[in-house]
Amino acid sequence: MIYAVILFCAVVIGYTYVGYPVLLWVLNRLGARNNQEASFGDQWPSATLVIPVHNGETVLRQKLTNCDGLQYEGDLSILFVLDGCNDGSEAVLRECIAQNVCRWPVSLFDSGERVGKEAALRQALGTVSSDVLVFSDADADFSSSTVAELVGPLTNPKVGVCCGRETHISAAGAGAGEGEGLFYRYENQIKKWQIPICSMTYVQGGVFSIKRELFPKRIKPGCTQDGVIAFETVLAGQAVRFVPTAVSTEPYKITVGQDFARRVRTVCRAFFAVACYAKLFLLPRTLWYGFHLMSHRVLRWFFIPLFLVMFVAAILGVGTYPELWLLITAQIGFLVLALIGWFIESQGRRMKLPYFAYYFVILHTAAFIAVVKTILGHRVVTWQPTETLPET
Repeated sequence: MIYAVILFCAVVIGYTYVGYPVLLWVLNRLGARNNQEASFGDQWPSATLVIPVHNGETVLRQKLTNCDGLQYEGDLSILFVLDGCNDGSEAVLRECIAQNVCRWPVSLFDSGERVGKEAALRQALGTVSSDVLVFSDADADFSSSTVAELVGPLTNPKVGVCCGRETHISAAGAGAGEGEGLFYRYENQIKKWQIPICSMTYVQGGVFSIKRELFPKRIKPGCTQDGVIAFETVLAGQAVRFVPTAVSTEPYKITVGQDFARRVRTVCRAFFAVACYAKLFLLPRTLWYGFHLMSHRVLRWFFIPLFLVMFVAAILGVGTYPELWLLITAQIGFLVLALIGWFIESQGRRMKLPYFAYYFVILHTAAFIAVVKTILGHRVVTWQPTETLPET
């Protein structure tokens, strides 16, 4: 019985982090085909770049300067959606508009009170008539071609959403942010392998495009927009495509405590969204997508309990099966490596392998806490931007 428990936990963990990527790699090698995109030619669709804002006065001038450098062959407009801002965000935007900081048409929508990003967006999008919606965060810089890169694949009638690649930089400069780490390179590789095989299992909320008619009319409070958009697109018979050349760069200036709190919130909303769309795992036309959603997302959220159950089972069984000391030693070694990563990070330095172990533990601990909170009825609807939160 103990061996069966250990084997089950080991197989699930091994499949999630090794087996599933290997499966994607094999399917790519076997020649899984990607649908070829057509070309818009001279008739690019009209697009609106939508930027939700809550108390973003310190970043908005830079955002408009970045928007000024965007290259797009069709009609492009910029819409800032203010969600209950009580700082100088509106004043900064109106001043920049008056000074023609951005060459594209810029407009504002103010929700009037804090209603949450998704609710504010739904209110604002009722005023938009563009063919395509493109989304960005207020503190993110797009590369000049990102909008065009996100819109281009939508020529394929089977593609409804395109998602770009987020990178992060530290406040001190490039290359030190979380997005440059081993885990994020691993994650981006998985998404690249998924391109010819299946839809993305979530949307990168700060850099994506969507055909306007596909944007959900309602998102249940407590669900993440990033998940619901992906799920609704798949249910509509269209695909979510990863476009790694569409790059958005954001500053990484939060503490590990803030990052932990952010991930608890994020997975709370993601897990609740999956629960609300459980039919994805049952409908014949979405079974393949449900398989990838389970493999790529859901199983990861249960790493911590699987790891702990395997550890406890090994301790209980080591008297009967002495060879289990090898497993116990390996698990303790991984935890020690994570502790070393934490200590080095607390000293203001970083070593790749210990930091990877530390970050991996933090990431998955936050995820499982979120799962437990969601099961117990906790819902996240609105929150303060991460950089304004006190350290936890």
